Amino acid sequence: MNNILANKIYSPDNRYEISDENNPLRRWFKQYRNKIRTIIDNENLSLHFEAIAEFFLYQNMQQKYPQFCELYKKDKLCHNNLPKEKFCCLFCGCPFYNYDIWDQENNVFGGCNINSTDGFRNENGYWDCSNCSFVHHILWVKSVESIIEQIFQISENIK
Repeated sequence: MNNILANKIYSPDNRYEISDENNPLRRWFKQYRNKIRTIIDNENLSLHFEAIAEFFLYQNMQQKYPQFCELYKKDKLCHNNLPKEKFCCLFCGCPFYNYDIWDQENNVFGGCNINSTDGFRNENGYWDCSNCSFVHHILWVKSVESIIEQIFQISENIK
């Protein structure tokens, strides 16, 4: 299943080089990706994929990087169907979310590249995946080194 899903991550052709600053979803994803990359670098986690996954566990991030997520202050998860000890915040920006969809005329924003039945379009037109949590389960995150490497551009050449 991971090979199938790996082919459906956001913009595989441009390896996450997001340049369209007119789309707030893309802008958010680029900022999020940079925050993750900075934490990985600051914590010397590059090329240690299991350590990356473990470091981004909810309770560790809540303690070490409380500014990373506004929900940390409320001690609340964004997806409530996983226990905190198994919840990994590495994919806060889901690799399967479609950040390209930005249609103000029809009030449609974002989407799901794997057509998850757990997501829905909310009253504001945004694709809401708060009922979908598999990308936050620590075991799944540990199983997808290639996705981690591609999204966050982790390699021996990048510091």
